[in-house]
Amino acid sequence: MKRFNVIKILALFRQILLFCFLMILANISVAQSELTHDPTIDPIPTFDYDTTEKAVVIRFDFISPLTAEFVSLEITPGPGLSHLGEPLHLYTELLDLNSNVITEFNLWHPLWVISFDEGGKEHLTVRSAGSAAISFPFRPDIAIIKITNVETGKDLITEDLVPHFHDFCRANPDDPDCDGIVNRSPTCDANGPYFEECTGPTTSVALDGSNSIDPDDDPLTYDWNGPFTGNTTTGATPTVEFSNYGDYTVSLEVNDDFGGSAMCNAQVQIIDTTPPEIYCNAPLTIVPSDAPVAYTGTATDTCDGQIEPVISGFDCYKLSKKGKRIDKTESCIVSFEGAALSIQDSGGIDDIITWSLSVRDNNGNQAIKECKIQVIKKK
Repeated sequence: MKRFNVIKILALFRQILLFCFLMILANISVAQSELTHDPTIDPIPTFDYDTTEKAVVIRFDFISPLTAEFVSLEITPGPGLSHLGEPLHLYTELLDLNSNVITEFNLWHPLWVISFDEGGKEHLTVRSAGSAAISFPFRPDIAIIKITNVETGKDLITEDLVPHFHDFCRANPDDPDCDGIVNRSPTCDANGPYFEECTGPTTSVALDGSNSIDPDDDPLTYDWNGPFTGNTTTGATPTVEFSNYGDYTVSLEVNDDFGGSAMCNAQVQIIDTTPPEIYCNAPLTIVPSDAPVAYTGTATDTCDGQIEPVISGFDCYKLSKKGKRIDKTESCIVSFEGAALSIQDSGGIDDIITWSLSVRDNNGNQAIKECKIQVIKKK
């Protein structure tokens, strides 16, 4: 009786184990059916090799098993054939400009070398350093390759591919894939603001757009517009001419050779802080018989050119032997109008006639000059 009970218990236990095993299998089957492509499980990427005409071949050097450096990139005819497989060592992502994953795949670590002895036994050798190359089908929307060392979780290589793709397209302008090649727009920098002192009817200003940059290292063209002579000019650092003083705005447009462009502005201020230059146009000395005589002052301004000064007053005096000033305005017959001084009678020997000329340019800079004539004996 006891033996019969033991047999029944063992049979029931076996049924329970079988049921649990079947449930586990069912759960595994369901879980597997829900899995999408995961490169940590399935290292083989999905590539359409029938449509690609070019492959990207990237070479890099391993300084150590955990450190690598990018060496070169080449675009060659034919599909890309990377060394793929398990175990997972290097996780590779191909990204677009927004760092979205276009595709991903796994690589066998190039420093891991599998060999077999005469007995067919497998041996693994890990080299300390070496070179490697990977390839993948060319796509014009790929911008970045990122390779991660799975063992350490650290990025091994991150390389911007766009400058390399642009070099290829620049050398192969008729390649149809280059029409849609990935591109980043440049950044425009017109420098400024610019401040220049007025130097005449026109003032030279050296513009500088050389701080504009292209993230893809593409060469840039520079197109300037503004209220300068000719209104347009080209080049990174052109010199332009502005008429007169004032505040101006210039605009710059930079373009790369793959359709990217950017615009920016800069302020230009031509300032005038230099006062005019006044000329008395009179001799230092005259003799009494020179009267009547007239002298007209003039003035020139760097920006405004010829401008007319005015006489604000005159004086006539004589100095005694002791240096005392003696007023002679009663004996000197002098008149003035505008910038012209007329001497009808110099008053006498050793008389000194002075007058003051003043002028203000169109920008408010003022100049004053004292003019002086001394009456001497005729020799």
